Amino acid sequence: MLKHLTALLEAWRPICTSWLGRIAAVKMSLLPKLLYLYRVLPIPIPPYYHRIIQTRVSKYIWGPIRPRVSKTVLLRSKTKGGLGLPNFMGYYHAAQLAQITLFHAQNEIPLWVSLEAIDLHPLNISNLLWLPPTTRGPISNPITGHSLKLWDKLRGPFKLQSPHSPLLSFLDHPNFYPAQISPNSFQIWHRAGLSRIRDFVSGSDIKTFASLQNLTDIPNTEIFRFLQISHFIRTTIGTHTSLDDLSLFEGICNSDPHAPGLISLLYAHLTSPPNNLPPYTAQWSADLALHLDTEDWSDIWSNTKISSQNIIAQEANYKVLMRWYLVPARIAKFLPNYPANCFRGCNEQGTHAHIWWSCSIAQEFWAAIFQIASTLFQHPIEPDPAIALLNLIPSDFTRSQTRLLLQLTTAAKQTIARAWKTPKLSLAEAKNRITQAMIHSNFIEDYIKSTNFDPLYVRRLTIHM
Repeated sequence: MLKHLTALLEAWRPICTSWLGRIAAVKMSLLPKLLYLYRVLPIPIPPYYHRIIQTRVSKYIWGPIRPRVSKTVLLRSKTKGGLGLPNFMGYYHAAQLAQITLFHAQNEIPLWVSLEAIDLHPLNISNLLWLPPTTRGPISNPITGHSLKLWDKLRGPFKLQSPHSPLLSFLDHPNFYPAQISPNSFQIWHRAGLSRIRDFVSGSDIKTFASLQNLTDIPNTEIFRFLQISHFIRTTIGTHTSLDDLSLFEGICNSDPHAPGLISLLYAHLTSPPNNLPPYTAQWSADLALHLDTEDWSDIWSNTKISSQNIIAQEANYKVLMRWYLVPARIAKFLPNYPANCFRGCNEQGTHAHIWWSCSIAQEFWAAIFQIASTLFQHPIEPDPAIALLNLIPSDFTRSQTRLLLQLTTAAKQTIARAWKTPKLSLAEAKNRITQAMIHSNFIEDYIKSTNFDPLYVRRLTIHM
């Protein structure tokens, strides 16, 4: 398979494809092939195998040039400030965990689960996940052993299991001594479907014996066993145990292990970054003297994702946002003899903020772009780097207005990129890009329908801008 994937990447390499197009090709063609193997082969795959694939995919995406965006940013989802490049180790773990949830299937039980359950008898296969490794005993089945080893490795760091193990049957709980001494004494509870810790809890309280009798046919003679169970829950685990306390993985096992999209759900959980922002967020905030919180950046990422249906235009937004372009100040850091000043001749240091915004030539250009926006929206829109460069649209804009303003700023950024290392910026080219983008998309039609503008006026404005 590794040779086959490498051959595919080599065959695609000569094809002229955009940066985002190459990532999409990996997600649509390579990833499904690997997911199939991850799901049907319950065997350990060495980590170095995934690292090799990740490295070769990275070389395909970047080609001969040095990577300009860190791998950690590329691997983040688009809603978290990245580009959603597949993390193959993460998908391997997610696919394996999705299969493990079937240990709890109540209907349409796969044959392989039934075979493993027979092989593990008298152990209960649905309880194996929640037992501490030291209390499981030897596992002779190598496939089940691999699944449990992977589960033990992941459940702690990714909080897949609640501390109180609410899905574990108290009959198998190592700390519930009455069941360890006389397991047959609790068979009535087991047959009544009341064998798990969560079955005895409602909210933050333990259910009463009377309420359990209303649900099942538990006889009055079982009051002593009930007191043993409730005392165990109250003293050993606490009264906070409830269905609401289930982890993501426990919720899947408890509700529907056959639900679609489990791999994607688990992958998002396993690869979700901690509560921190990508490095470029702090750099833009410092360069532009902006105070942007997590909610602002979430809006920026959402707007960038919908900025254009044209993949080239959308890519231009991501390149600016992730500081993809090599500005003079950055080049001078690894080429000492390279001039660090702006290439437009203003004798200022050519930082990202200067090249894209504060340069006098760029300021005139953006002033003209925002004047076009003000004319189109029929109310003044002041030039703002958060709107122009980061796609942070004011909250009072409608969805159609947001997408229309994104079209304008995207066309302007494409114009600046096309004029890289040249002393002038062409407003005529920007107007042409704006016109073409609005004519060949449905954004202008959406905008006309959502406003009281005269359609003839809007079309005339876009054509004769």
